[in-house]
Amino acid sequence: MSTEHDKGDIDIKIDVAKFHNAYKKMAEGINDMVFGHIAVKKKAMACVAEFGKGNFDAPLEKFPGKKAFINDTIEAVRVNLKNVAEQVGILIDASSGGNLQKRANANIFEGDWRKLVEGLNNILNAVVTPINEAVNVMQTMSTGDLTEKVKGDYAGDYKVLKDAINNSLESINDILSQVNQSVEQVNSGAIQVSDA
Repeated sequence: MSTEHDKGDIDIKIDVAKFHNAYKKMAEGINDMVFGHIAVKKKAMACVAEFGKGNFDAPLEKFPGKKAFINDTIEAVRVNLKNVAEQVGILIDASSGGNLQKRANANIFEGDWRKLVEGLNNILNAVVTPINEAVNVMQTMSTGDLTEKVKGDYAGDYKVLKDAINNSLESINDILSQVNQSVEQVNSGAIQVSDA
């Protein structure tokens, strides 16, 4: 039984029919003990499997005595998963409502959990920075100042946004320059007519 369990075949039992009296009771006791431990592990793994499916409320019975460390470990994992889900939910709700300044609290996590939440915050920063610069340029433009441009060093779609705004400003400046030249020509012609 021990050899087969070490190989991974955890369904092997001692054949209690081969024993009598105290030996039979001992074989039954070993089987019960081993399969009791396996049952606990299967219950714990079933709970973890539910976590993997996104069910962070999956129930797990409270194990007795020193087996309770399994509950403690799984509950610690549950808390982290729920906290991550809560922080992601906060970001989703805030950004869906137009609040791109909200950030998740990475300080409540350790290790890779912290890296994950910090990564989400960094994604938002990468989105917000070019948007904020574009808004500032457009607000300056709305006051009549067409000299401001988007200056950040952006890649991908952010570069497309930067180029679109800057190219629009250049086009507006070109049009205004042409209008200025036309006005000057009209003024010059008007003076000549007036002189004539």
